[in-house]
Amino acid sequence: MQTAAENSNKVSITLLFEGNQHDSNYSVYIPELRLGVIGDTLEEARENAIDLAKMEQTRLRKTCKENEPIIERLEIDFE
Repeated sequence: MQTAAENSNKVSITLLFEGNQHDSNYSVYIPELRLGVIGDTLEEARENAIDLAKMEQTRLRKTCKENEPIIERLEIDFE
């Protein structure tokens, strides 16, 4: 069982991945930080996002709950 001190070191963030076929890489956007990174592979992009979040940890702890993203997916009919 984790203690309260251990739980306070964790935050949950959202990672939005997009593949770029033209440049053959992946971009990752972190809405809570309003920042993004890229990587040559999906795994590299994920690792870069984790590194960025760790570098921004002080700001992330302050803004994570305030900047929680609203994510919607829309289907639009074109006539």
